Amino acid sequence: PKVAGAWNVHRHTAHLPLDFFVLFSSAAALLGSPGQGNYAAANAFLDALASLRGSQGRPGLSVAWGPWAGTGLSVRAGGVDRLLALAGVQGIEPADGVEMFGRLIGLAVPRVAVVDVDWRRWARSAPAAARSPLVAELTAADDGTAPHDKGGGLTVDELLAADPADRHRLLESYLHVEIARALGLPREQLDVDQPLNGVGLDSLVAVGVKNQIEVDLGMSLPLADALEGSSLREVAARMLADAAAAPARRRDGGPREGDGEDGDDWEEFDVL
Repeated sequence: PKVAGAWNVHRHTAHLPLDFFVLFSSAAALLGSPGQGNYAAANAFLDALASLRGSQGRPGLSVAWGPWAGTGLSVRAGGVDRLLALAGVQGIEPADGVEMFGRLIGLAVPRVAVVDVDWRRWARSAPAAARSPLVAELTAADDGTAPHDKGGGLTVDELLAADPADRHRLLESYLHVEIARALGLPREQLDVDQPLNGVGLDSLVAVGVKNQIEVDLGMSLPLADALEGSSLREVAARMLADAAAAPARRRDGGPREGDGEDGDDWEEFDVL
């Protein structure tokens, strides 16, 4: 609908001396959005259309908005507001957005993004996208450090080098902190023996936690187990078993034997 609607308005107003031609795009076109490739592509079309109009000497502005607080797709049933918050993206207050829009109208540029984001948190939640030059520059400017610094103080090599009797305790403690933080719970309220899907861990939050773990530890959270009733203690045991059974990781970061061409282990699960 965005592509067809924007293109029709572009074509059928070609003969009119317009003062403004404004398109509402999304930050998903700039940063990506897990599971929403079609949405990101449609909004990227709006950005490209504004650039095309600018090259033709015609008015055109595409605003790539971040989520607005209390309204829009992100707060509908099944929305992504919790995942966005985990990634450091905050909603734009409607009054602030309207005021900002008033200032953007007069800009002589075809594209602009408006999003309230903690770049370091976002880079840690989306490590693949964080390697883009844009995000790497924004992250480095945030505090002068590289975007891939380890945040947990624990690596998979350190974990596997620890005494076998201590490995489960170390990993369980790490997961306890990260999952409780993702769920917005005090650590003491998260029982390590309670099924994770019974304390609010849904597929969106689980994907964010999985990305965080991969950045910190280079290990993969078993999503299916976490979403189908396993406890934190059981998930930690599964992760250790998988890590111990896998061939040694290549030091150059290449795929392990048995992985796909890009080194990823794919796992299928239902999006709740």
